[in-house]
Amino acid sequence: MLKFLLSFIFFLVVGGLLLHYKVDLPYLFAWIGKLPGDFIAKKDTTIFYFPITSAAGVAIVISTFFSSFKKNKN
Repeated sequence: MLKFLLSFIFFLVVGGLLLHYKVDLPYLFAWIGKLPGDFIAKKDTTIFYFPITSAAGVAIVISTFFSSFKKNKN
């Protein structure tokens, strides 16, 4: 649990510093919203954005990250 907590705090601090200094990482986040399966509907001044595939990709990464801290590895 301590390992997870320290990693979580580290990522929060790094993320906060990136936001504070307005670091632009276009090469890291350019794929979000542009994958096949991400729907964007534009009509006049209204934009409907539904990122199904991007959400699934982020969920897989987060699940993998959390499973690496699991105690019982069978």
